[in-house]
Amino acid sequence: MNPFEWIPRDCTVLIISFLDHESVGTARLVCRDWANIIRTVPALYQLIMKRLWDIQIPLTKQYDWIQAYHHLVRHDIKLVETAEDWPHIEKAASALVQQGLLLNADYVYYKGIFKFSNKCSPLLGNYANFHWNYTKLYSVAEKFYRLAITADPHNVWPLCNFGTFLWDVRGNLHLAAEYYEKALLCDGTHLDTLLNYADFMHEIKNNVNRAEELYQCGLQHHPTNAKLLGHYALFLLNKKRDPKAAGELYKKAADAHTDNAEALGNYAWFLSSDYARNYEQAEQYYNRAISVNPNYVHALYNYAMFLQDDKKDLASAKQMYERALCLQGSNVRILQSYSALLAQMHKLDEADVYYKLAISKDPDNVDLLRSFAHYLSAYRGQHAQAEHFNLKALTICRDDPYILLNYASCILLQENKQEQGMKALQVALSTKSVVDVPFISTVGWLLYFIHSIHPQDVMLSLSHVKQALTIQGKYFYFGFHLNIFSRHSITYWMQL
Repeated sequence: MNPFEWIPRDCTVLIISFLDHESVGTARLVCRDWANIIRTVPALYQLIMKRLWDIQIPLTKQYDWIQAYHHLVRHDIKLVETAEDWPHIEKAASALVQQGLLLNADYVYYKGIFKFSNKCSPLLGNYANFHWNYTKLYSVAEKFYRLAITADPHNVWPLCNFGTFLWDVRGNLHLAAEYYEKALLCDGTHLDTLLNYADFMHEIKNNVNRAEELYQCGLQHHPTNAKLLGHYALFLLNKKRDPKAAGELYKKAADAHTDNAEALGNYAWFLSSDYARNYEQAEQYYNRAISVNPNYVHALYNYAMFLQDDKKDLASAKQMYERALCLQGSNVRILQSYSALLAQMHKLDEADVYYKLAISKDPDNVDLLRSFAHYLSAYRGQHAQAEHFNLKALTICRDDPYILLNYASCILLQENKQEQGMKALQVALSTKSVVDVPFISTVGWLLYFIHSIHPQDVMLSLSHVKQALTIQGKYFYFGFHLNIFSRHSITYWMQL
C-alpha cells in the first residue's frame, strides 16, 4: 500500500493547501486518496479558485491558466468537444457536480462557454448559479450573472436568480426588487420569480398585500405546483394566521403530488404541528415522504423532531437524525437537534462531541449558543461556562428573552451571584412580549429556585412576571398548562 494513504485526511488537506497551483495538479498523482481529496474537498477547491479569480487578467488568459489542469480533467475534454449545443454542456457539468467533482464541472462549464461563445446567456447564468451554490465564489457569480443579463436582457432566469442572489448574498434589497420587477416584465407568469418575489415581499419588506398578489398570480398560472402551494400555505400561517386555509393548501399539494417528497413532508409537518395535532396521520405522511425519497433530509429531520417531541420515541428519533446526518453531516441545525437528543438520552460524552462540532461550523449561531449554554448548565452543571456562551449569544442578539432567561438561570445557580441573577431575570421578563409555555415553565422553575434560597426575593419579581404574562389585557390562564410546572412552583404562580 502507498504510505501516503496512511496520512490522516485533515493533514493531507493541510499539506496540499500549501502547494502552488501546478503542484496541486501534480499531487493528484501521489495516490488515489490524494486525487479524491483534490477533486472533492470544497474548502481546498475554493482556495485554489479564489487565487485564480483574484488575478485581474482577461478571460482568455484565465483560460490559458486552466490548461494547467488538463491532466485533472482529460476524460471531460471529450464531453465538451462532442457536445452539440449548450444543454449538453449543462447536462455534463451537472452530472459532475452530483459526483462532487467541482473542479471538473468548472472546467466543463468554462470550456462550454468558449465553445458556444460567451454570448450564451443560459450557460452564463448556470455558471453563475454554480459558483453561488457550490464554490461560494460570490464575486465570480455576480460577474457571470451580469454577463448573462448583458448577453440577453430578456432572459428571465438570470434576472430572477440575480435578484435572489442580491437579496440573499449581497443584502442589496433595493436592487434585488428592481431585478425581480425586470424579470416579471419579461415574463409575468414565471413561477420562480413570482415565488421568490412573494417571499421577499413578506419576509423582508413586510408587504403582505403585495406578497399575496404575487402568490395568487402564481396559483392562477400554476395551480398545482407543490412548492408554490407550500410557500403560500406557510405565508397564510405566519402572516394571515389562517391555519384552516393553510392546511387545505398543504393537503392539495400532497394529493396532487403523491410522488413528491416535499409536498408529502410539508403536509406531515402541518399535521404534527400545534395547528392540527393529528399525530397518527402525520406519521403516515412522514413515512410516505421518506419512502418516496429516502434521502430527503428535510423530511428525515422533521420526522426525527416529531418522534422526539411528540411521540417520545427517542431511539427512533436518534435513527432518523443519524440518517439525516449521513446525508448532510455539516448541517448545523441537525447537529444541534441531535446533540440535544443525546443529552436527553443522557449520552453526554456524545452530546459534547456533536455540540462542539456544530459550534465549530457556525460559532455565531445564536440559537446554537443558547442551546449549548442550556446543556452545560442543565446537564453538566457547568454554570460558569454556560454564562460565557449566553454572554456571547447576547453580544449578537441583545434583547432575546430566552437568552436573557438562560443567562439569569445560570447566574442564579452560581454561588454569591443571586443579586446579579435577579436583575437579569427582571430584564428578561421586561423584554418578553409574547407568552409561550417554555418561557413560563422556565420562569416558574426559577421562582421556585429563588424561593428556596431567598424567600423574600420572590415578591420582588412577581410584578415583572405579571407584566410579562399579560396578553391584550387578560392574564394567562394557568390551569391549561399546570402539568408543565412542578407542584411547588404552582403555588407561586397562583399568587398572581
